[in-house]
Amino acid sequence: MLARRLGPIFVALTTLLTVCLLAQSTAQTQAPGQPIKFIVPYPAGGLPDTVARVVGRRLQERLGQPIVMENRAGANGGIAVTALINSPADGQTFVVTDGAILSINPQVYSKLSYDPKKLAPVAFLAQAPLFLGIHQKVPVSTIKEFV
Repeated sequence: MLARRLGPIFVALTTLLTVCLLAQSTAQTQAPGQPIKFIVPYPAGGLPDTVARVVGRRLQERLGQPIVMENRAGANGGIAVTALINSPADGQTFVVTDGAILSINPQVYSKLSYDPKKLAPVAFLAQAPLFLGIHQKVPVSTIKEFV
């Protein structure tokens, strides 16, 4: 069952690997031997962090180049995105995040610490369902019953 749920994630990880491998030749000529940095805008242990660590481990094995994880939580991704935008444009730094930084934040916040137009998504990594849960003693089993 776990393998079935993780299948789409591994397909997406393969896509990221391909993109990174294509970008890697440029990155190595500009910063040979430098680690690749994955900035995660959430604390360690969540889905973006887990995906980043799985991708990072596989890339490190494949490229023989260190992959560094940097968790920069806060401002619903704004701190991490600002760190990405302020990093050198050498192909060595990526942000691993959900869609909030590009789709939700510009609609919810009147002022952002970053310009979403300065970001370029390069790969779809994972699809994760969200669910609405309720205490087991509440006598409902569907949203229709709840409402």
